[in-house]
Amino acid sequence: MRSLSSPFLAAFLLLGALAGCQPNVIGATPDAGADPVVDAGQSVDAGEPGDAGIRGAYPAGPYGITVNQRIQNFTFTGYYSDQSTALASTSPLRDFDLQSIRSAVDANGKPYRYLLIAISAVWCQPCNSEAESLGLAGADHANIERWLGRGGLFMTILVEGGQHGVSPTQAELNYWITSHKVTNSVVMDTTHQLASAGIDPYGIPANLVVDLQTMKMVAGWSGNDPTYARWEGVLAQ
Repeated sequence: MRSLSSPFLAAFLLLGALAGCQPNVIGATPDAGADPVVDAGQSVDAGEPGDAGIRGAYPAGPYGITVNQRIQNFTFTGYYSDQSTALASTSPLRDFDLQSIRSAVDANGKPYRYLLIAISAVWCQPCNSEAESLGLAGADHANIERWLGRGGLFMTILVEGGQHGVSPTQAELNYWITSHKVTNSVVMDTTHQLASAGIDPYGIPANLVVDLQTMKMVAGWSGNDPTYARWEGVLAQ
């Protein structure tokens, strides 16, 4: 497997800085008819990602990509991780869909409550900065374990590699993880599913918080928010 040199990464970041990470309109004001936030902390049988028996079948559509809509059961390739002390790439590389995340359980056999999807690209400098901050050597690394303890999974989806419009590669995925010492789940969208659904690749970083019971997006914002105020607010419910 090809490893990427530091100059190669520097070129990615320079390209991202020149192109800019523009705002991406994905949020919406929650309407009065929105589904209530569901606390899924009840005791359940233990299971593994991919075990649809934990919460039953994936909720039916219609699907969308904005707040108050359900997200489609997309399939990605990458690494699932619910740890905060090991690199994500120590997990097996595999294909998995959002239903498998929905069915994942913690060490006590409880399903996770929420998923924060960080839509990123290798060329995006703010995306790299966030990954670095949340990585093992980053100032905000403790957040990963704290969020896990509150039922919140953090997952990065790389939608593009080092250039706009170009799919990420496995080499870029692995380099992203090792260079930033990433412990959270990291996957790649090599077939541009999210772009086809309406996410503007020029508008990343973009963030979506998904209620894993209903698969409805309960929060969304563009750009990095070092306070994670919306995410923290959802986990506090």
